[in-house]
Amino acid sequence: MYRSGMTCIMLGLFAGVVYHGPPVIVLGILFVQCKVYRELQALSLFGVQPAQKCQCALDNWLFFLANAWILAETFAKSCSFQWVATFRLGCVLAYCLWFACSIALFRVPMLKDQLAHFCWQHVIQLYTTSQVYFLYANLQFGSCVLVICNDIFAFLCGQAFGVTQLVTISPKKTWEGFIGAAFLTILVAGLCAPWLVVDKDVVGLTRMHALVLAGFASFMAPFGGFFASALKRAKHVKDFADAIPGHGGFTDRMDCQLLMAIFTHLYLQSCSAQAAA
Repeated sequence: MYRSGMTCIMLGLFAGVVYHGPPVIVLGILFVQCKVYRELQALSLFGVQPAQKCQCALDNWLFFLANAWILAETFAKSCSFQWVATFRLGCVLAYCLWFACSIALFRVPMLKDQLAHFCWQHVIQLYTTSQVYFLYANLQFGSCVLVICNDIFAFLCGQAFGVTQLVTISPKKTWEGFIGAAFLTILVAGLCAPWLVVDKDVVGLTRMHALVLAGFASFMAPFGGFFASALKRAKHVKDFADAIPGHGGFTDRMDCQLLMAIFTHLYLQSCSAQAAA
């Protein structure tokens, strides 16, 4: 009941953010991005010696700032070309500086750990910066709602009918929950397709498009969650954080959005290109 209550609160907050339009949605995305980044940063520092944590944390934030170019890409149309071009160049130079300093600090006795940490920074960007770019691009479409529906349906179907384990890295996930959630998500998408698009002047989200997105949200997006489960198991932790009582951290709730955001953007671009041809 406690978990269900928190789910209702989160859905209410989500509805409130959507109701207030793009400016509040953008702020909400930025807030979630920072929380996810902080949780992944903490996971990378889990088990690290205290003397090494300052350097690791500094590396993380420098790399995060170096990737601020995504803001220029997101708001490029509303800014002058000269400002955007200068900002891009500055961000690339910041990344090059971070790259050079990181390599210069490599030491042979710690090389394995330092290389692992270096690679981890790029994995974090896959979960934060790149994902957020596509979430911004999809503001007019409610594809993230399909992932939320699938997540809820998977939990309910798994609790009611779950018997057969789906993947070993996430023991609580079952085939019954996976298939039941897919059926219900596709059903919801077919019924609610007209409400999954905000601006009617953009590419219309027809029922067929909605069913394609629902299929992806049902059969592919959950593997983002399985990947997150693998990360947690590798570090021997149950959740990324305890920011949301009964649900873990923000990363635990955003893991399935990773693949969905990218696919939605590229799929709808493909539909636009075909319509214009």
